[in-house]
Amino acid sequence: MKSKDIQEVVKTKYGNGDGPMKIYRDLAGVVSLKTIKLWIKMINNTDSINLSSTPGRPHIARTKANISKAKWDLNRKKQVSTRKLAVEMDI
Repeated sequence: MKSKDIQEVVKTKYGNGDGPMKIYRDLAGVVSLKTIKLWIKMINNTDSINLSSTPGRPHIARTKANISKAKWDLNRKKQVSTRKLAVEMDI
């Protein structure tokens, strides 16, 4: 089940009068209770669940360019620590 599908289930269940704990139990822990409460707060404020960006820190280290450079460096050098590799790549 995709995230959008889960969000629709939460929105429907909340619209039917289910509380956050009941929704959490019905979903069997697929989504955390904290996330369900956050989505319910969004539903109350805007009547929808709009995630403009993914939560958490931005993913700057796992780009295609960095991955290919790391693979190239690892093939070139037999033993190198991840810390040294990160320093060389400015990550």
